[in-house]
Formats: sequence, C-alpha cells, structure tokens
Amino acid sequence: MDKVIDEKYVSETLRVMEHSGVFLVSGNNPPNLLTLGWGAFGKIWDKPVIVTPVRYTRYTYDLIDKYHEFTISVPRKDLSSALIRCDQISGRDVDKFKELNLHPTRAQMIDTYIVADCGLHLECRVLYKAGMEGFNIIDEKIKNQFYTTKNYHTMFFSEILAVYTTV
Repeated sequence: MDKVIDEKYVSETLRVMEHSGVFLVSGNNPPNLLTLGWGAFGKIWDKPVIVTPVRYTRYTYDLIDKYHEFTISVPRKDLSSALIRCDQISGRDVDKFKELNLHPTRAQMIDTYIVADCGLHLECRVLYKAGMEGFNIIDEKIKNQFYTTKNYHTMFFSEILAVYTTV
C-alpha cells in the first residue's frame, strides 16, 4: 500500500524548520535532541522520505547510526530559546530534555520519544545514509561557507512511518 503524507504537514514542517528549527529526537535512556534547521522531503523507493543532515561529530549521529530511527517534533508554539540552547549543549554530557525543561513522550511506532511540548510529529526509520566528502562538493561557495572545518554531514534518507498531531 502506498503511504501518502498530507502536504500541509510537509509544508508546516519545512516552514518551521526554515524559520526557527525543529527537534530531532533519537535514542533512549535518555533520548537525545538535536536542532534541525534544514532537510528535504520527497518520494524514494515508493516511500515518503525525509532527508536529514547530521554532522558525524554529533552524539545524535551515533544514536541514529545505532538505532536507525528518530522522530521530528515540530513546535507549534514559540520554543525558540530551547531550540537555540539545544544546539549549544551536548547530549553526551547532559540530559537535554531536563536541561531544556522539555517533556519526552514515547513515540507511537518506534522505540524513541517525541517532544510533548510540540504539536506535530514525524516518526522515521532510516533506509539509507550517505556521508559527505569534501571533494564531492562541487560548489566551492558551499564548501567555503559551511565546511571550513571539514566537519561534514551525513545525509540520512528515512521513511516517514507516521505523522500525527498532539496538544
């Protein structure tokens, strides 16, 4: 059966992601959060897919690589201070949910959490990952603007298993 994701949720996620960011949650005991500011939606292998970039130096990278699943929680109220702070601390050192005064709730289909403080959620399972290499970046402006330290992203191509709203 071909799964179709409601376009209004895709549009909302992209708009919020671009404006202030969304939370990507992975792992458990405790789960970890990452602020995600860009990505892409599409259809690959007859599946609705989101492509999410995560730098390989991030703790979140380790968790996604281990569990092959994550959620994206889209704030429907102003959580900009938590999104900014989330990007400044490491889940290797602190429980980000506690540190940011956010509330984890179990995801519906996968073994991780959503941010209960947000109103829109996507549950995702990794299908494919592709690590970036500096020599493969054709546009020198991109390389010079985003990768001066050579801290490249891995692109996770993930099936969107569920989309739902809360609060």
